[in-house]
Amino acid sequence: MSADPNIADVSIANPQDGVVKIVPIMLGGLLPSQEVLDKIVVTCSDAKVRPMTDIVIAAEPISEPFSVDVVYYVDAASEAATVANVEADGGAVERYIQWQITKLGRDINPDQLRKEILGAGAMRVDVIEPAFKQLDVYTVAQWSGSITVSHQVTEE
Repeated sequence: MSADPNIADVSIANPQDGVVKIVPIMLGGLLPSQEVLDKIVVTCSDAKVRPMTDIVIAAEPISEPFSVDVVYYVDAASEAATVANVEADGGAVERYIQWQITKLGRDINPDQLRKEILGAGAMRVDVIEPAFKQLDVYTVAQWSGSITVSHQVTEE
């Protein structure tokens, strides 16, 4: 991570004897540029950092796209506040997307989206997308840009 201050997370593995594979993700869930990957190789190839026989490689993470499609339910008395807490900038949906994209190997987890929306004041949440998907240490969830969020007023 010392190779670039914008590296947010990194997975390191030994895919075969004598090879060290480093996979970074940047702040905000951005994929690393070739320049960053090259800096990682240079930084981690120094003889003071690695065993003399190891080969260091740096690679971009595998991207697993996900979309957001939810319907949540609110009561009439708290509708305006809940809609703002869920859908506004910095609201529950945006917090979920940021949580999801900023860590390598973090499973795509609709329960976390449900938790965020319920915590913002919704009474119930139907998550159509994303579906749960387990990710490995070389994979990062990447928001596809597709989002559908709607609410219904209920009398519970």
